[in-house]
Amino acid sequence: GDRATITLHGDRWWTIELPFIGCKNLVVTNAGGLHGGCHTLNLRHSGEAATPCYVRSVGKLDLHGRPGISWTRLVQTVEAGDTMLHLEEAVDWPIGAMILVTPSWRGHQEEVRKVQALHEGGFVVEIDKPLLRQHLGDWWHHEAVHSPTDLRAAVALLNKNVLIQGDESSLRPGNSFQFGAHMATFFGGEMRVENVELTRTGQAANFGRYSSHWHNLSPGRTVDVMDKAYLRNNSYHDTFQRAVVVHGTDHCVVRDNVAHKTKGHSYFTESGDEHYALFEHNLAVAPQPHPLLLDDDMDAAGFWLPGFTGWHRNNLAANCIRGWRVRTISGPASRQTDLTFFNNSAHACGFGWHLKPPHAPPTLNTFTNFTAFRCSTGMFYYGTGNIMHEDHRFIECGTGHFMNHLSNNLWTAPFFTDMVMVGNINPNEGFSRSWLGIRTPMDSDYFFTSGMISINYFNTAVLYGCFKTACTMRFERAQWFNTTRRTRSDMYKSGIYWDLDGTLTGY
Repeated sequence: GDRATITLHGDRWWTIELPFIGCKNLVVTNAGGLHGGCHTLNLRHSGEAATPCYVRSVGKLDLHGRPGISWTRLVQTVEAGDTMLHLEEAVDWPIGAMILVTPSWRGHQEEVRKVQALHEGGFVVEIDKPLLRQHLGDWWHHEAVHSPTDLRAAVALLNKNVLIQGDESSLRPGNSFQFGAHMATFFGGEMRVENVELTRTGQAANFGRYSSHWHNLSPGRTVDVMDKAYLRNNSYHDTFQRAVVVHGTDHCVVRDNVAHKTKGHSYFTESGDEHYALFEHNLAVAPQPHPLLLDDDMDAAGFWLPGFTGWHRNNLAANCIRGWRVRTISGPASRQTDLTFFNNSAHACGFGWHLKPPHAPPTLNTFTNFTAFRCSTGMFYYGTGNIMHEDHRFIECGTGHFMNHLSNNLWTAPFFTDMVMVGNINPNEGFSRSWLGIRTPMDSDYFFTSGMISINYFNTAVLYGCFKTACTMRFERAQWFNTTRRTRSDMYKSGIYWDLDGTLTGY
């Protein structure tokens, strides 16, 4: 009785479509219509000053479910067989609601359970079936590292008391197969959606028909977005398309959402002319391959960017092929220079961060506080420059950092400052779970790391690079703990390790 369900019906062939926006959707625009005036698509790229877009009325999409915590973290490790989850925050999640627990090991899957009971004022959730795997609830500490590292698994609520979904026929082969509901604002209008569950949403193989979508609100319609348009505390799961897409729109707010098993990339910034899009405290878990969109939707990312734009803060990607994917496209995206990247984490991903093809922002960017935990590769650059990475931590990753080419010069800021690499969080095991800390550029001089702590690598090499030419790698302020083998070289392939202050070699 306390649950509202909106089910949208229709199929690919027989349902009448509206121009531009399609069918089977919840969509708003404004009374200016879809043609002419400030809604023309060339305004943003014309170089002309934006003029006010006066309309008689503005379409408004307001959906507000029951407020609550969308996702939080464990504070106590749970083992296989456990049924009690001790949480960082007190929750009031309904009995019977579906929740998920993110994996702590690469190759493990997230586990979905139902809430059986709440204890200790909501700080402890009892689940209906025992867990099959270990999920960490620990901060990792070391005396040489100035602050602890958060390795805790996330626990997320999937069910909400307001549900938007496609019809059941979208689950079955036929005209409606994977043809779900679509929620958007086109060329104008306000979209404010929070505490809502979306499933069977998005329309596979249809570009522009995503689970939720801001589409080309040109500068003249920023009034529809700034300080009032948001997607907050929503749950997207088992969708047929991406969860959130921001396209040609400034000042969007995407905060506190959960995306689980979305087809294609979960959180997507489309064309590169978006400014000040905020992605904050979102969770992306196990996005699924989508063969009918971009080619790299087959390697779906938690967060996809067309260039260095937007604000990404306090997000977590778990069990993603790529946690963050930067694939710079031509046009405005290649000219964007300011990506705020702060306190994000990737757990049990293939790549925590992946940039390809090569791209360097026009001016210096600084990324701060990134943790890659048990990823196959923590951070990968095919080629870049003009970025300084402060306080990046690669914990039990197969390779911490991997790079092919670097465009820096002798006077460029350090590529890494105060980085931490950990081969094994348990020193008593005596071996490294990581097989390499840093693979520096193959053929580029001027790779520079200022401040590096290597912990529990034992007899596994930490540094390797310059394996195409005899280029130079510079290091200073290095510290070593339970790490006896610092560098690796292959026959006829050896770079120059330049020890600037004696902390690399001890001399």
